[in-house]
Amino acid sequence: MTISMNRPISIVAEFSRHDISSPQIIMMEPAPNTSHVPRNSPIRFRIKDELFGTGIHLSALQVEVNGESVIVDGQVQTQNEASIHEVGDEYGIEYAPFDSYLPNSSVSVHLFCQDLASPPNPTDTVYQFKTGVTQAVLSLRQRIDEDGGIVIDNSTKIQIDIPEKSIMFPPMDITIS
Repeated sequence: MTISMNRPISIVAEFSRHDISSPQIIMMEPAPNTSHVPRNSPIRFRIKDELFGTGIHLSALQVEVNGESVIVDGQVQTQNEASIHEVGDEYGIEYAPFDSYLPNSSVSVHLFCQDLASPPNPTDTVYQFKTGVTQAVLSLRQRIDEDGGIVIDNSTKIQIDIPEKSIMFPPMDITIS
């Protein structure tokens, strides 16, 4: 092959990232295998597609609690008991059932999600926590938005400082019990 130096040579290179990592669950409440969880505790997740992430495919999101579908194909299946919040490149999921869990019972949580890569990378997690006998008794409840603030309970002398933009699900009720 002969290359003539009289003509300009043009080379085109394309670079792309290849997403091979599944979305990460970066926060779970209550944590797996926790015991003595108050029976009226909400379940919360934060998920993110971190390393070379293409993003979370919201339409593939599935959440079940004790075999009951809470979120199917990214759509909430319960009346005002669950919510999905997008904050930057993360999603926050919260489920707060109207009825408390049974005392001293195991609660099974199943979360499935995948990213937007082709082919998609799935995350499929099942875990349990165990409830206690009691529900959380409120000493103080205060609503905080994304600006943060200070919650002070004079009866217990507990003070909580909430930094600005640190709340995943604004506004949030802060409860001291």
